[in-house]
Amino acid sequence: MGIYDKRRNVSRPALTRYLKKKAPRYLPGTKIRMTPSKRMKIKEVFGREYGDNITRQEFQTKIRHLEKEKSRTHTPSKMREIKRTIKYLKEIGEI
Repeated sequence: MGIYDKRRNVSRPALTRYLKKKAPRYLPGTKIRMTPSKRMKIKEVFGREYGDNITRQEFQTKIRHLEKEKSRTHTPSKMREIKRTIKYLKEIGEI
């Protein structure tokens, strides 16, 4: 079950509730724990430019932007963090 279960878009409060309560506790395919604070940081990826509702298309576009940012990053720690964020977003968005 992802965040977009039979919905075209998701509101910011619904995204916050999902990340607090229903989102996976571990990074997919690993044993890396996603603490509540890390999950709330992922919410900050979607700034105010996305408005009150985040559509599935905007979600996918943000993932592509993060992949571009990852390729431009030269520090291994920052690259690893972006890679984990992308992997987590793909999991909760069922992409």
